[in-house]
Amino acid sequence: MFNGSSILAFLLLCTICFCGCKKDTSNDSSTEHTYYISGAFKPWVIYKPGSYWIYLNEKTGEQDSTFVKSISSGIQATDGYKSSPTEDHEWVSMSLSGKLFSSFFVEATSAYPDLVSDNANLTITPSSPGIGVVSFSYYLLEYPGFDIYRSQEEIYNIGVKQVYPTETINGNSFNNVYNLCHEWLTSIGDSLVTEAHLVKDVGIIKFRIYREPYDTTWSLLRYKVIQ
Repeated sequence: MFNGSSILAFLLLCTICFCGCKKDTSNDSSTEHTYYISGAFKPWVIYKPGSYWIYLNEKTGEQDSTFVKSISSGIQATDGYKSSPTEDHEWVSMSLSGKLFSSFFVEATSAYPDLVSDNANLTITPSSPGIGVVSFSYYLLEYPGFDIYRSQEEIYNIGVKQVYPTETINGNSFNNVYNLCHEWLTSIGDSLVTEAHLVKDVGIIKFRIYREPYDTTWSLLRYKVIQ
């Protein structure tokens, strides 16, 4: 029979053996982390097939119907560097039909981990060749900002240029409108402006492309969004 002292000594010995045999994973390069698209960001940027937007060309009076043809999603693996952990990123891709946009792409990212958990970026790709994409992120949704930086003779202005409390488009009023803008300027006067006004649960209500001599704005007439 074991007495109380013997049992206590046996339990202490088991504890020491368990701690000594436990694997140290603090420097284990195989440790993985998965970044997900925030649920709060998805109503701004993800639209399912059946969604459509009908736009009016404010210069010519032409109308265009943009609709979601297909949607796909998954987890993209990114190998860690040296001792860094492997990082997986959730992504969603929407293929579009129409004269304005060819695709929307959303990908979770590890940027700004201390400020925004599970940050993600939206990339809007216009159908017109040679026109710069417009990018928007969950970080910019939470902390709107407009970055201005210079690279040799070129100036780049990218981000949320302004947030409108209300904006009226073709007789329809929208609240909390984010003006996403990408501007590219050179010292000899060349310029490119791609601008999108984005609304939660609605999508893009205005889209402007400027590259001399081409300057046009498409504004939303009616829409149907499935999320």
